[in-house]
Order: sequence, then structure tokens, then C-alpha cells
Amino acid sequence: MLRKLTILIILLYIAEVRAQSSIVFYNFGVSNGLSYNNVNHTCVDKRGHLWVATDRGLNRFNGQRVDKYFVEDYPQMMNSYVVFVTCDSANRIWILTDGGHVSMLDEKGILHRIGLYTGDQLIETKAILNTQHDQIILYTSEGFFSYNPSTSYTGDSLSRKNFKPLHIQGFDSIWNQRNSQIFQYDDESYLFVRKDVFYKINFNHNSLEQTYPISDCIALCKYGEHELFFFDKKSNEVNILNLLTNSLSKPFKALKDQHGNHINAWFFSAKQLNRTDYLFTTYSDGIYIYNSETKKISNYRHEAANPSSISCNRQMNVSVGTNGWVFLNCNPNGISYFNTNVLINNQAVFSDHSGQSFDGYINCITSKDQDQFYIGTGEGLIQWHRSSNSSQFVQALDADGSPAFLKEDILSILIDRQNHIWVSTLTNGIVVLDQHLHVLKHINSFRSGRHELTVHPVYKMIESSTGDIWVCGVHGLGYINPSSFKVDNLEGTPLKQFKNDYCAAIMFTDHNQLWFGVKGRGLLRYNFKAKSLDEISTKDGLSSNVIFDISVDQHHTMYVATVAGLNIIFPDGRIKIITKKDGLLIDRVDGLFPDQQNRMWIGNDIGLACYSISDSSISAYDERYGLSIYGFKVGAYYQSPGNELFAGTPKGIQYFSLDSLFHKKNLLSASIDKIETKNLRSHVTGSEIFHLEPDDNHITFYFSTIDFTPHVRTYFEYQLVGIDKEWIKVVDQNSISYNHLAPGVYEFNVRVSHDGNHWQMADNKVKVIIAMPFYKAWWFIFLVIFVLACILYYLYRYDRKQHIERQSNLETELVITYFASQINSHKNVDEMLWDIAKNCISKLHFQDCIIYLLDENRNMLVQKAAYGPKNPVDFTI
Repeated sequence: MLRKLTILIILLYIAEVRAQSSIVFYNFGVSNGLSYNNVNHTCVDKRGHLWVATDRGLNRFNGQRVDKYFVEDYPQMMNSYVVFVTCDSANRIWILTDGGHVSMLDEKGILHRIGLYTGDQLIETKAILNTQHDQIILYTSEGFFSYNPSTSYTGDSLSRKNFKPLHIQGFDSIWNQRNSQIFQYDDESYLFVRKDVFYKINFNHNSLEQTYPISDCIALCKYGEHELFFFDKKSNEVNILNLLTNSLSKPFKALKDQHGNHINAWFFSAKQLNRTDYLFTTYSDGIYIYNSETKKISNYRHEAANPSSISCNRQMNVSVGTNGWVFLNCNPNGISYFNTNVLINNQAVFSDHSGQSFDGYINCITSKDQDQFYIGTGEGLIQWHRSSNSSQFVQALDADGSPAFLKEDILSILIDRQNHIWVSTLTNGIVVLDQHLHVLKHINSFRSGRHELTVHPVYKMIESSTGDIWVCGVHGLGYINPSSFKVDNLEGTPLKQFKNDYCAAIMFTDHNQLWFGVKGRGLLRYNFKAKSLDEISTKDGLSSNVIFDISVDQHHTMYVATVAGLNIIFPDGRIKIITKKDGLLIDRVDGLFPDQQNRMWIGNDIGLACYSISDSSISAYDERYGLSIYGFKVGAYYQSPGNELFAGTPKGIQYFSLDSLFHKKNLLSASIDKIETKNLRSHVTGSEIFHLEPDDNHITFYFSTIDFTPHVRTYFEYQLVGIDKEWIKVVDQNSISYNHLAPGVYEFNVRVSHDGNHWQMADNKVKVIIAMPFYKAWWFIFLVIFVLACILYYLYRYDRKQHIERQSNLETELVITYFASQINSHKNVDEMLWDIAKNCISKLHFQDCIIYLLDENRNMLVQKAAYGPKNPVDFTI
């Protein structure tokens, strides 16, 4: 009994809140890497990172990875109970922890403690104010202190010398009174809210601008130029206060949400999302989004059966990031976030007023007027009205009172020219309904008689130019007359040969040409006039004989969706095959949808691709664009005349404009975050240059992308210019290392892609200069060469000198030997002297030689012999 009561309560709850169709919430908590689910505050930095202050540490989230900051690793925080976090204009992160401690994470990722003291007593910080003019202002137990970014600091601490006292004219005497709320009104002004009054402080002029005697209120959000949304706790109403005239208005007084409910919630905070939309958080009623132009308001709550709903109905503060991302504190369930720029509408849960609901597989969809839809599910047929978001679970009865629909798969739905609804089922044949959902005809396929449909089950139905309903599936093809419901199993035609085959696709290109796919045989064309049958298979160049869909463009070119790619068959017979290597997300192609802009859309169980017929370019779209992470089912597509596509998923349906999706630019933001070497560890905030020592040549680069949409994979390509000749692709990898780099100049670049084909460069690049060892420097090499040259020259000169001396001594010795041998051969002294003079010229290479003898008697030298060029005659002087 208790179990039945619990189920009833859940069903009634689902019926009450109903499914939301315009916002998909993504939930982020401890299971995704968050340090703790109890979130105190969030902010988004200039690059798009989400910073989350929790009871157990600070977190930085980029959509894929969480970096955590605890006091154990960062003692500058003083403790891990983070109360508040904000980002200033220079992208510095300011952190307030329990006990009034403040720390700052600078642009280089270095954490600094803020130490404001009076003597030995710490000045406790109550709040961190972030203004455009003075940037960061600390509201402390001893007044306001404004941070001066031009002052220098060393080490990991900032002191009082880095701040200047700030005196607020008109507020100095009451600044230390208790505030129930400190609220940022705009870039320059804060509201200090107290029980019976609130003050508006302008920090550009450092003055108390105005006092408002309003009691028991919660400031919510600035509205327009000079107005304020605030919540009156006594009347339980949201009011708008004009800060210039003090006039009040009640925007939600007679307003009802999309379900027709009056607004009766306890509001916490609000944030302007764009020019017209404002988001309001509540204590227990989810969130409200109010459009100031249309004056409409929508409520979004947690739904137990819908994983894409907000994680809980209690929210605190709101942070608005880049590219339309909005982040909500959902204590005690972490963070819920969504994107305001999404083009994809979601209907995950279908519920009626009796409490019946469905949130599973969608097999097929069709509509006649684009508001009333018929949806085939894994458990029956649903009629859904889009405008009112109301559903009816069709319970049609046969003539004998038995259910026409069993609790089974609906495979195909078609609305004919008479607005009759044809519904094929897995085991119970085809049921034809009128506009009031009454059974007109139940065509069973249990028997194989001549007038019974032999195709069973029917996977696809189309209407021919004559109005006949053609069907295909297991056991071939056939058609049914929509007036008489007479069945023709094509017994007298060449098409009867396929009665034992599985036909998965069927299409008329004109009244005389029928195209269909047969599993194992490929694509076939039947000409009714000539009764001829043509076959195109892998033998003819088709990529696969397993066909899911067929389409044709305005140039009479055929498009064939197969398990192994898209096949384009041109009128001249050429076949072009497009697969993953050409830009598809995967090779498998499930559905084809030509649009009005000469494009062919390609669906599969990962997402969509768009083939531009004019230039053969391909664009891919997946969960990053808001498409279902579960993918789409084969055959679960409906394309409206207005180019709106409805697609069935394992979790409801998605619908969107194909043209809007095509023009949406989903830019990825990638960056190089950090560099590590043996002697260096530095965060990177922009394009930087690092100088390294010769032996500090083992380098690791870290990179990432900010992407909050859940997705299957992220593609990166990196290149170290000077080493890598080409880009190197990696998947879901955020770092790369290089070892033993030679001295030189290198530049590291990264680019990112969501499909592996279209790339976007990172926001920054890093240049690394590895110094040359001194022994490899040019000046050192030149010096060594010069010294060696000098040594060699000295050795050469020394050896040459020694050689000359040895040669001279040898020659002298030979001359002496000669003269000694000639002394005894002369007749007298004069002859000997003349011989010596003559041989001194020839033997000793003299120019002139004169010999004197000492005349002892006269004590003088007497010339006795002479030889040289001046000698006119031999033996004359």
C-alpha cells in the first residue's frame, strides 16, 4: 500500500510540474569532480572558467576538468571554508574564507595572502566589493580598504601598504552597523541592506548617495536604468522600486507562469540574462525567468524523472558567464547550469493530467499543423500539443472493445490527405485513426491471405502521388488504398520477389519511379511504366548494401544513407561516398533531410551533419550545439515544411530550426595554461616567452578548452615549431612533454576542434628559448680556435728557428771542416788567405770577404786578402 501511495505521489508531482521544453540543465557536483556539493558562491573569470566556493575548498571548472584549492596545498588561504569568490578586471581571483581571511590568486596563478593588521591584530574582512573604478575594496571591521594594483609586493603576502583606506562621505558614522545583505547594484554602486533601511553607496564618488526607508526586503537585481527588483518578505511579493522617484510597482501581481499558476515563492536573488530576460532564484520553487517585453514568466523545477531538469528547487546566487552560460547554486546538490543561446528545444517527459508519463524512447514523429504532433514511443502512441505542452496517451479501441495499441513499439506514423492517422505497430499491424482518435480500420498482418498485408512489421509508410499508402518493412513492400483499405501485395509485379526481404527505405521521385532499399541487395529503382527493375549495389560502387534512408535534391541527384557513409548518385551514374574522413561525425548515416537552402542534412546516432550541395562543404553538429548526447534513432525524424526538424531520442524529442542551427557559430576557447620544466613551473595567461638554461630541456606543456556542454570527446592538435613538422592530433589529452630538446628557439601552438575537422587556434602561444652551453657558444669556439692557432703558430716559428739554427751550425761545421782540410794544401800563408776569402763567399754566402793580419811591429791590421764583386782582377786588393 505504501509503495502504491509513493508511486501515486510521484506521478501527481510530475503531472503538476510537467516537462519544460526550452531549457536543458546540466548538473555538476561531487560525482563530476566538485570538492563539495554545498556551494556558497560562484563567479566566472575573464576567460570563462567557473570558480566555485564551497565549504571544502575552492574549485575551478572549465566544463571538463576541476582544479581544486585546499589550505593543505595552499596555506595562503588560511582555511578551506570558502565563503566568497570574485574576479577583478585584471583577471585576479579574490577569495574570502571563514574568519574574514582574504587571499588573491594573481595573473600567474600564484596565491597571495592578504594580511591587514592593526599591530598584531588581524583586521577581519566582512565582504569583498568589486567595482569598476576602485576595482577591489575590502569591507572590514575597521572600514573600507581599496587595493592599489600599482604597489609592488614580494613573496606570497600582501600587506596594508598595498591598500589605502577609503572614507565614504556620509557613511563613516554608520558603516559598522549590522547588514543583512550587501548587494552590488551596478559597476560602481552597492546597496547595504538593513532591517528597516538600505543605503546606496557610490564608490566612484566615495559617498552615500541615497537612503531608502524600506524594511524587511531582499535586493534582487537592477532593473532598467534606475530601478531595483526587490523581494518584500512581509507581503511575499516581488516589487520594482524606482530609485529616483521612490515609486513602487508589482510586476508579478496578476502574473501566471506557463502552467497557469500564480507566482507565490520566496525569492533569494536575480540576475539579468540579456536585454529582456531576468532570472529569479527561490527558496523552494525552482527558478523563474521573466521577460520584460512580453511580461511572461516561466517556472523551471526539479523533476525526478527528468535528468535534464534543475538539480534541486532551492537556489542561491547566479553567475552569468560567456557565450550565454548561466550557473546556479543548487544547495545541497552542487551546480546546475544551462545556456541561454541554445537553439534546441527539448521535450524529455510527456505527462497527462491523470499522472501518466513517459520519458523513454521515441521511434517516430509526425504532424499536420506543426502544433499537434503524433509521437510513436516504445510503449504506445502519444498526442502532444506543442503550444500548451499538453499530452494525451492514445487509448483507441477496436470494434470489439479490445485495445488497438498494445504496450509496444510504434514504428511509423503517417497523416494522409484525409487527415487520417496511420500507425504501424511492432506486432499488431496498422491502425488507422480519424481526427478524433477513433479506429477507422485495423489492418492486421497475422495472416498471409491474398487480401491481407504480408509486410510485417511495417517500418515505414509513405503516400504516393495517387494517394495510396505504400509500406515497407520485413517481407518486402505493398500498398493500401486509403478509401477502401484494400491491400495490394504486388503479386503480379517484379516487386513480389522481395516478399522475403527486409526493405528499410522507400521513396517516389515521381509518379513513375519508386526507389527502395533492400538489406543485402542495396538500392533498387522500379519503373512502373516499363515494369523494369534496376539495382545499384556495392558491385556498382555503393559503400554498403545496408540502407536506412533515401532522398533526392532539386538537381535529381540521389542521396543514399547507409551504414558505411553517405552515397551521392549523380544523374550521370557517378557515385560519391562521404564518410567520417570527409567531415561526418561517424560513418553511419540514419536519416536525410533536404532543406530550402540547397543543403542536405544528415542524421545519425551521434548528431547531425550538413552537406552543402553548392560547394560540397560539410558542417558537423553534436551535443556541443545542444543536440542530445544520446543521439537520434533511425527513422525517428520529422521535417516540417518550415524547415524545422523534430528528432526522437532515447529521452524524448528535440526540435529546432535547421537554418538557425546552420548559422550558429560554436566557437571553442582553447589556451595553453601551464609550462613545467626541472627548474620552472609557471601558469600561462597570455602569449609568453620563457628563457631556459641549457640543461633545463625537459618541457611539459598543459593546455585546455573551456566548454561546458557535455560531449563525447575533445580534439586537440599541437605543434612545437622547430621540432614538429606537422600538427599532431590527440583526443581528450591535456598535456604533452618534450625531452632532451637541443638549444634553440621553439614556439608551442595548440588548436582545438569539436569534430576533428574544423579547427580553432588557441588564444595564446608560448615561445621557449633554450640557452646554448658556453662551450657551444660562438665566442667560446672562436676563442678556442684563436688560442689553438696561436699555439700552432708559436710551435711553427719555434720549429723553424730550431731548423735554421741546426742548418747554420751544420753549414759552419762543414766550412770549418773544409778549411781545416785545405790548410796543408797551400804553398804559403798568402795563398791560404786568398783561398779562405774566396770560399767564405761561396761556402758562407758572404757578399764581401776581407782578411787582415796583425802587424805586431807596427801594431796595426794589414789587409792580406779580399774577395767580392769589387775585385777587378783576381788576387788584387
